[in-house]
Amino acid sequence: MRKPGLIVSNGIKVKPMSVNQSYLGRKVKSAAYHKYEKLVLSILEFDPVPEKGLLEIDFVFGVSSKLADLDNPIKALMDLLQKLHTFNDNRVFKLSAVKKLVPKGEEFFHYSIFPYAGNINLKLEDILSV
Repeated sequence: MRKPGLIVSNGIKVKPMSVNQSYLGRKVKSAAYHKYEKLVLSILEFDPVPEKGLLEIDFVFGVSSKLADLDNPIKALMDLLQKLHTFNDNRVFKLSAVKKLVPKGEEFFHYSIFPYAGNINLKLEDILSV
């Protein structure tokens, strides 16, 4: 079902490129990342995620600049969440992300993890024919 006010809907039969394929050589985590990881993992509490089944994750990012890219924090945060909650992120079949503007110094992130019950078998033609 299409959402009202659709601006663009398009697709092509080209395999999506992964972040790993986008870079030459091995990605090395920065000292800032390691400091951030230690901080985040020391604050967030472990909540068990079922060992089996597909997952859906919703993110809300409170950013102090409207120029901040919505997708920038997702990969690093996904890596931290799978470490904290002991799941493999290849089980995530749906992501949603929202960016909210907040005053400088009040930045935040929020996430929710759900079981995913959507259809995982779909062809491009199924989407374009709606």
